[in-house]
Amino acid sequence: MRQAAKEEELKKKAVEEAEKKFASATAEQKAHYEQELHKLRGDLNWLSRASDAIVRHWQAKNARKGQNERAFGPHLQPVQVEQR
Repeated sequence: MRQAAKEEELKKKAVEEAEKKFASATAEQKAHYEQELHKLRGDLNWLSRASDAIVRHWQAKNARKGQNERAFGPHLQPVQVEQR
């Protein structure tokens, strides 16, 4: 498996685990996560990487559903991001 494919698989698993943990978190834990996110929003480098990851996630998810054109419309193109 290529290195990029391995990294994408690890990211996918990490996102799935995070979603499961957040779904089962208590209100107190969710408040703590919100505070951490508030701190990280001030870090532009982190915010840029997080935003890129979210865009890639939804592009891939929409492409798997065969809705890529509906998601972006004929006049919009998916965002191309460089691998880090």
